Amino acid sequence: NCRCPKPCAVHALILVIQDRIWNGEQALFVDEIGNSVSYYKLGKLMKTLCKAFDLDWHYYTPYCLRIGEATDRTLRGEPLEKTMKFVNWKSKKSAKNINHLF
Repeated sequence: NCRCPKPCAVHALILVIQDRIWNGEQALFVDEIGNSVSYYKLGKLMKTLCKAFDLDWHYYTPYCLRIGEATDRTLRGEPLEKTMKFVNWKSKKSAKNINHLF
């Protein structure tokens, strides 16, 4: 739950992500006409949000969302193969950052 004085951009983005995941959408981020948002566009959005909240944007990239989602799914007990498909990893080598969770 957001403890900010008013709804903030970060928590609004989290709600959008959760809604898309729970509704089984294929792409987490889509533009106004339904196309998947590119890594570049998502990176620009994250940089803008980080600057707005005085966070060092160098630490936050679109990859943070991928590894975070993969970690959460793994901790919830989802099979690695299903997680890999969702985050679009082609090989188990790509999952090296979460392998310690198995």
